[in-house]
Formats: sequence, C-alpha cells, structure tokens
Amino acid sequence: MEIRSLTEAEVRPRGRPKGAVAKIREVHHLVARLYAKGMKPPEIAALVNRTPATIRNWLGSPANAELVAQYEKESSEEIISEVEYAILLKRRLRTLADEELLELIEAEPDKFSIKDLIALSADSSDRTGLGKQSVQVNINLDLKSRMEQAKKRLVGLDEARAAGKVVDFVRRG
Repeated sequence: MEIRSLTEAEVRPRGRPKGAVAKIREVHHLVARLYAKGMKPPEIAALVNRTPATIRNWLGSPANAELVAQYEKESSEEIISEVEYAILLKRRLRTLADEELLELIEAEPDKFSIKDLIALSADSSDRTGLGKQSVQVNINLDLKSRMEQAKKRLVGLDEARAAGKVVDFVRRG
C-alpha cells in the first residue's frame, strides 16, 4: 500500500456548482413541468409552497422559459397523474384532519381556550384565501381639543398682528 498526496485534478470541487445551473433546483424543474402541462402560476404556487408572484417571476426569466420550452417538447403524462394524486391526497388529508379536530372540539368544547380556537381557525384559513387580513384606520375625533388649539392659534395671531409682528399679504389681481 502506497500513500501519496492527491493532485488538484483528483480533488472534487467543494461546495455547489457555480452560475445559473447551480440555481436550478428540483422544485424549478417541477414548476417548469407543471407550467408546460398547462397549470396556472397560482395552482403551481399552492403545490410547491411559494407565492404566485414568485412563480410568475421565475417563469419570466429567459433561462427558465427555455426550461419550460424543453419540457413542453417532452411528453410526461406521469407528472400530471402524480400531481393530481398528490392534490387529492392532500385534500383528503386536510379534510380528515379538519373532521377529527371538529369532533375533538365538539366532544370537549371547554378543553380549548379562545386563543387555541383563534389559532386553529387562522391556520386552517391561511391558504384558502380566507386568511387573516388587517386594515388600520386612524380616525382622530377629539374635536374639542382641536378646537381649543385652533382658538389659541387665532388668539396668538391676533396678538401678533396687534404688535405689528405679522405682515398681511395682498394678492394682486
């Protein structure tokens, strides 16, 4: 047995590949396949847990458009059937979980706090388009204090005019 130093050519490069190729992951290939088969960005986004805007941006880049074109040429019907199966499975799982939770809540309603129920409702509504939405409105209806402030400013202005500290501007026609 002989021990020798490795040459630079024998050592594998460390880390990930560089450039655009390194950025294309399996999820990108899946998105390209699904889009090539006619799915819309919002549908794809729900499957791969990304936002529709992220999917649209990704599909809009030239490299990814080329990848989609490549998959459009290929015929891979198994992808559609796998995706359809995964969608059906996820829907069934979600329905079963929701039914089980409902049974638990109905059986022992006092066991769950308001905080637990709110969290459960928010989590289940998140990706259905019924998620939490907030609107901030700032209305200041303290008219009495605002009127007092306006009166003080008016008295101060009248005093300044009487003292000759305020110049009235006259607009020329």
